[in-house]
Amino acid sequence: AGGHHFLVAGFAHDLLYLTRGVPVVYYGDEVGMTGSGDGTDKRARQDMFPTQVQDWQREERIGSAPIGTRSSFAESTPIETRLARLSSLRAQHPALASGAMITRLGSGGVLAVSRIDAASRTEYVVAFNSGDAATTVTVPTSTPGTAWTPLLGGTSASTDPSGSMRLPIGPRSTVVLRADAPLPTPAAPSVTMRTSRDAITGAYRLTATVPGADPSTVTFLVKRPGTDWAPLGSDDARPFRVFVPPGRGTVQVAAVVRDTAGQVAATAPQRLAITPFQ
Repeated sequence: AGGHHFLVAGFAHDLLYLTRGVPVVYYGDEVGMTGSGDGTDKRARQDMFPTQVQDWQREERIGSAPIGTRSSFAESTPIETRLARLSSLRAQHPALASGAMITRLGSGGVLAVSRIDAASRTEYVVAFNSGDAATTVTVPTSTPGTAWTPLLGGTSASTDPSGSMRLPIGPRSTVVLRADAPLPTPAAPSVTMRTSRDAITGAYRLTATVPGADPSTVTFLVKRPGTDWAPLGSDDARPFRVFVPPGRGTVQVAAVVRDTAGQVAATAPQRLAITPFQ
């Protein structure tokens, strides 16, 4: 059971560190403080210094035995080692920390995403398998016809001329790969936009369509009466969209695409009549 719990904890930290957002590790997580499974984490938040509290001395830990009277600061655990590896990986490859994230595959227990390094125009693929059995998945990418270097887990892989990658991944495992070639230079971009209304919230949905596979970014703009054009928001993954809350009045909206080569295209302004949501 202890090994199973360690695999689960390690997998959760992989998700935390390698997908969009800022990872937060609360004190004690790195040494496997888990509590007694009483539905709260109260018993997982004991002092990390040597303790005289017998209940805390006997508390089960993930990846290691109960601490006894020892100091948690002196412990070295598999979780701590994994966290250090993940932190180092993010530091060496900033795209894993702040690059655009594109969901490529979500099927069964497998999630695969791309992370994009805009500066070097390099694509990374991160895949997670939460299942108990190894599997092989086909992952679409934006970088065709190249080899990929493994950075965490797994083996080397390659993409075919369409950008598809056959990726084996072990049970409860994470694989990180980096393309050996930069993203191909895209053709001149184009963008179209449509508007619709969400039936549940009443918000107006602006959706942009950009042909091709380049991991572009779309910024949506709004111009209200008597004001200049202002950004509504940006989206760096298909389907490109933002939402305008219900209100009253008529505005103009537009979408601007910028591809990874720095090329820009825009839609013509569209009038959007906004009404209160009933």
